[in-house]
Amino acid sequence: MFEVRAPDSMGVLWRITRAFNDLDLDITSAKIQTLGPAAVDSFYVRDSTGSKILDPGYLEEIKRALLFAIDGSDIG
Repeated sequence: MFEVRAPDSMGVLWRITRAFNDLDLDITSAKIQTLGPAAVDSFYVRDSTGSKILDPGYLEEIKRALLFAIDGSDIG
């Protein structure tokens, strides 16, 4: 499960879901919320074979993609 907190802005949800799609991940469930000025979204995802993502390297790649989707930055 990935919880994404970001300033709510036009297109932020699209950029987040595109990041998952670009990594060939399937969103099996999502909870989308706006709390004041923040988007607080939870995503349950599986890889393209339907398996949970357990590989630490792949999890780090997903984290980087999500950070870039939110604000265009990377964690270095």
